[in-house]
Amino acid sequence: MRIAVIDLGTNTVLLTLAEIQKNRAIKSLLEAKETPRLGENVDKTKKISSASIRRVLKTIQDFQEKALKLKAEKIILMGTAALRGAKNTSYFKKLIQNKTGLKLEVISGKKEAELAFCGAIADFKHGSKKFTSLDIGGGSTEVIVGTQKKILKLKSLNLGSLRFTERFLKNEKDGYFKTLEFINQKFSELKKNFRLKNSLLIGSGGTITTLGALSLNLKKYERDKIHGLVLPIPKINYLLEKLSNMSLAQRRRFMKIDPQRADIIIAGTAILQQFMEQFGFTDIIISDKSLRWGVLEQIRAEL
Repeated sequence: MRIAVIDLGTNTVLLTLAEIQKNRAIKSLLEAKETPRLGENVDKTKKISSASIRRVLKTIQDFQEKALKLKAEKIILMGTAALRGAKNTSYFKKLIQNKTGLKLEVISGKKEAELAFCGAIADFKHGSKKFTSLDIGGGSTEVIVGTQKKILKLKSLNLGSLRFTERFLKNEKDGYFKTLEFINQKFSELKKNFRLKNSLLIGSGGTITTLGALSLNLKKYERDKIHGLVLPIPKINYLLEKLSNMSLAQRRRFMKIDPQRADIIIAGTAILQQFMEQFGFTDIIISDKSLRWGVLEQIRAEL
């Protein structure tokens, strides 16, 4: 059974086309990514702009064509934080269905967290011990605690790399410090109910995978080198300081692997760094799998 899952994120749109084989193994046939910035200015205007809609629609149509060429039997389209917060989401959903025939499901923060966790930990065996999964997106961050068998606690927070860049870092001189203050406040509140000691930290999302690639000085994205990579806090601190001391043009040149993320990487890295420091994690294991793979894992479990 061939299934395509398209994840409409606040910053990126991601496609995974996979085959669930007779032995129930999941084999990836195609991975694709575009950065149409669906959530551009949504934090401020509460609306998806016409320009964003045009960019995202084209991306969906391109991904749909790729999936059909590879004989996908089912195409699943999911939306997350930006679409949860926009006033014109209903219009957007109708437009997508009219233009592509695909039904867009806008999932809750809770559902996003569950799927992100299921996908992120799929390849990591840790017995009955606890995992903490941190999924940093453009519009939200999901924190999930659980084991291979069940989720114990989860929280979806409105902390995102694009959201914070637009809110704090574009125009304000002291925007970085305001970003840290806001992040620290949210994580301080989270600490009251989340006990993460003795758990294995798994990280997913574009910020974290990009940091992994930068730490290895990769010229192109190599999933096999990034998936499972351990990133220690000193390396994260080093990269954050280095990126913060660069101009946007310098960051784009440095981030050859994903130059379109250069303007939002500082906000995303700050979220990661502050989470690890507040909760006492010394390193994080990078997972290249997240929501899309969570969907595939759930479908496999139902077969």
